[in-house]
Amino acid sequence: MISELPVKKIEKFVKNETKHTESVIHDFSHLKRTAIGARWFVKIMDGNKHDQYLAYIAGLLHDIVRPPFEEICHAKASSEKSREILNRFDISNEDRERIIEAVSCHRTRHEWKDALHQSVFLADKILEQMGAMIVFRRCMYIGECKDYLGKTSIQSIIIQSRNKLKKFTPCEFNKIFLRLARAQYKWPHDFTKALKEKKQWALDIGMYFFKAGRDKKDFEKTVFGYKPQIKEQKQIHKQAVLYLKSRKFKDFEKLI
Repeated sequence: MISELPVKKIEKFVKNETKHTESVIHDFSHLKRTAIGARWFVKIMDGNKHDQYLAYIAGLLHDIVRPPFEEICHAKASSEKSREILNRFDISNEDRERIIEAVSCHRTRHEWKDALHQSVFLADKILEQMGAMIVFRRCMYIGECKDYLGKTSIQSIIIQSRNKLKKFTPCEFNKIFLRLARAQYKWPHDFTKALKEKKQWALDIGMYFFKAGRDKKDFEKTVFGYKPQIKEQKQIHKQAVLYLKSRKFKDFEKLI
């Protein structure tokens, strides 16, 4: 039953576990946003309340192991760590295995079994790796990522962004989410295009957030503290802040 799920206890544990996370953009705030998104996707797909709570827990755990490099499969590592964590709590074997499955499958597309199974993938890819917010988040990730040490900042952002845009296109998602994915995809697509065209507003964002990543600054505080100067920067910043404050879900629902 929902009342028996130790959601708050697990959340508190994860928050404490990630106080000194290696990756500043995969900190607790990212886990919390993904959890909220995963729960929302289950609700949108008419999943029951119990599965909504399981999706929330899976979102909290999906990047529990996330170093600032790509040498390991963090989905596999996080699913293994999730099992260890969930064994600490009073949760049924069935619920535990369904949560772990959602965590382990969040990195790539699968043959989805149900709403819970795909919820973390959808939240992580459509909400956290697309949208206005990812413009800032991806620049910070390149700054902190050890894979890009010693490489040119702007070119590294373009290369990584281009690879992600190719990997997760709107057609990767079910028809029900196609309009939402297209709307979200447009933000990083247009930003990457502006970077390649050396538009000053985009270059300024890239350098500012790249440096913030190198300096290991808190992601949400950096976004909230950013002072956009021109129209394009202000548009991206406004939408990113609305999402970070969980105020975009009504807009998302209109696209479904």
